[in-house]
Amino acid sequence: FDILNSGAWGIRLANGTWTGAFRAIQKEIWIALFCGVIILGIFLGLIHWTLSQPLPTRALVKLAEDYTFILIGNIWQESAPILLPAFNSLRILWMSWYLGVTLILMCAFSGQMKAAMMLKPEKARIDQLHDLYEHKNIKIYVPQHSIVDKQLKTHAEPWGRSLYDRIVRQGTAGNAALIYHIDVLKDVVHSRSVIIASRVALAKAADAYCTSMPAGEFYVARQSTYSFQSVIHLSRSTLEKAERKKILQRLTWLGEGGLLSKWVSDIAGSWEGCEARSSTDQHEALEFEDIKGLFFIVLILDTISILFFLGEIIAVRKLHLKRIKKFAF
Repeated sequence: FDILNSGAWGIRLANGTWTGAFRAIQKEIWIALFCGVIILGIFLGLIHWTLSQPLPTRALVKLAEDYTFILIGNIWQESAPILLPAFNSLRILWMSWYLGVTLILMCAFSGQMKAAMMLKPEKARIDQLHDLYEHKNIKIYVPQHSIVDKQLKTHAEPWGRSLYDRIVRQGTAGNAALIYHIDVLKDVVHSRSVIIASRVALAKAADAYCTSMPAGEFYVARQSTYSFQSVIHLSRSTLEKAERKKILQRLTWLGEGGLLSKWVSDIAGSWEGCEARSSTDQHEALEFEDIKGLFFIVLILDTISILFFLGEIIAVRKLHLKRIKKFAF
């Protein structure tokens, strides 16, 4: 993980990213972190107080305070100043905090490792129509009454025709205003939608959006859905047959001479996608979606801790009863 040589904190940009080595974190994550310290500190104190009976009630408040300050120190990678009691439930619960928050969340914040990438694997690319068929929840936007409509409607394979049925069901065939709408482009960046259209039109719409989006990328599928150099519409009602023939003849000459191919190449012939201008050399803000895997880790360890806690309560009560019987007899 390369740390950028641009100062410790860097400069916060308008799109929410930083130029320095430290990441920005959403305020919701800070709120969750603050609430987590308080709640977990109370739980740790309650477990300690319950398993160490008899203790006075005021000891519970003191234990909760002590554990809260221990957790705050753990955030900044400070070890516990006291030796934790030998209760497995207490150790596992504290370990979930140390593993999830100290080692993962705060290390991601300080730029020491890409923890978010460890918990959030890169989404699979869609490089051909069959990949699109396997992703049932993705919306497919196509120009209405286009060659794409006809190709999918008359596809040789049932799975290909099912893509056309999906387009009809979702109502995602339309004009340029629909398929290149800003909301659709956002969905494409987040792998919730795809657009099947000409490379020239895609390059014009996507490249303009890339200049302003905070993160993400557009990419072109490695396998082309269809291929054409240009589409010409000639009106039969306003042009005589002889005039249409002359126009088509000159267009044919332009194509045979290579001028049309050069024009397409100059416009978007080598366009393979684009990335957010800030995503290549700045860090993105860490959001809840990026640390979703962190909650699963904490949840699993907390569940194990609860099971150990119930078992330890039973064991402590049995030991207490044995001592009472021994004292009585």
